[in-house]
Amino acid sequence: MASSHSLGGVQLESVYKSPFADALDLFRGRKVYLENGFAYVQLKDIVAIILNEFRTKLSKVLALTARSLPAVQSDERLQPLLNHLSHSYTGQDYSTQTNVGKVSLNQIDSLSIKSFPPCIDQLHKALRENHHLRHGGRMQYGLFLKDIGLGTGMAVLEADIYQRKDGSR
Repeated sequence: MASSHSLGGVQLESVYKSPFADALDLFRGRKVYLENGFAYVQLKDIVAIILNEFRTKLSKVLALTARSLPAVQSDERLQPLLNHLSHSYTGQDYSTQTNVGKVSLNQIDSLSIKSFPPCIDQLHKALRENHHLRHGGRMQYGLFLKDIGLGTGMAVLEADIYQRKDGSR
């Protein structure tokens, strides 16, 4: 239950009332206010209580499943299903790469804006501004460009092209 009221003279917002036993980890870290056997937990710390509750329920369900597994395994009608269960995946197949080798040098700037991870985007911006990357950055940027299909030689060529656009080297 969320509320906004004053406890002990302190104004609290988005506070959840929970039994003390559910908030022991937060109590150890002195992150809760205790009153009459209840812990008042701030919104930012409620995740710890929810996570503990989830772990408890998951553990109980897994124990129940482990107890009932021998009975399920002994049923011959379910044997083929159980034997092929680990091999049957119905999601998308990510093992085949369809866009390998489709990236060109003139796409790099547009791809950096919308598709690069933040670390590589930062390296790309630094290369564009300073026309230079230190060794570690050059290695990381070059390997990334190779992985997206540009190739090692093209990655080095791109670095040289960026340096030569302004005539600096």
